[in-house]
Amino acid sequence: MTSLSISTNNVAIITLLGADKVTKYPWGTLVSEHRWNPITVCSLKEHLLTIRNDPHVHSVIVTGEGKFWSNGLDLAWVDAHTTEEVNDFTRQLNDIMSTILTFPIPTIAALNGHWCAAGGMMGLTFDHRIMNAEKGYFFIPAVDLGVVYSSFQIELMKAKLPFWMHREVIIYNSTRWQAKELCQHHVIDSAVQSDQVLPESLLLATELIKTKGHGSSRNAMGPIKVKVYGPVLAALKLDESRLMRFSGRRKGTNYAPPPSKL
Repeated sequence: MTSLSISTNNVAIITLLGADKVTKYPWGTLVSEHRWNPITVCSLKEHLLTIRNDPHVHSVIVTGEGKFWSNGLDLAWVDAHTTEEVNDFTRQLNDIMSTILTFPIPTIAALNGHWCAAGGMMGLTFDHRIMNAEKGYFFIPAVDLGVVYSSFQIELMKAKLPFWMHREVIIYNSTRWQAKELCQHHVIDSAVQSDQVLPESLLLATELIKTKGHGSSRNAMGPIKVKVYGPVLAALKLDESRLMRFSGRRKGTNYAPPPSKL
């Protein structure tokens, strides 16, 4: 459920499709929430492979339609499948996160709306983040759902968030973070009006590709990212028997209660 377009200045734009509040997957999840399931991950993976193999593309943006950038892991899909299938899928999810984390050209998340839970982790894999200042939150509510992250996901969040936010975001889920706060703490690059999220992302991409994403930098950027995020990638080898643990979650519970700051 994604589309790929290439701008005239060689920027790839991947859009998470679906904005209406009616269309659902067979297992009941609203398409508009842009949750990660085998369909969305496979679609995103195909586009990333196309971009990686195209030497004329120098930067990539991922944005979404509607209220959500991504509302996280598709927990209704989890409930409808076996533990073995879920474990296999969460490996695929972690693999695509690691792919974006180490992508050989600049990556930008154009955060049109909420980026939560696994959607929040996915957003953190990008080099740059431009967020809607008018609406949208960032939070990771696994603790309130009874879900335990994989080691890779923990290391990813630790690598991308300021140290003091580790407790507030990863352990306690103490608040719903808005764009202004995230910009102050350098979690996002800028907070802009709703209709400027994609234009500002394109402007940033245009500036980046003047010196990055092609030639020598295209050959070096991926390997450099692998070294920078070495501890994160090393954690992919852990938790092989159970990448995420859902035993603390009540089946059918797909939304966490609003967090309250302590």
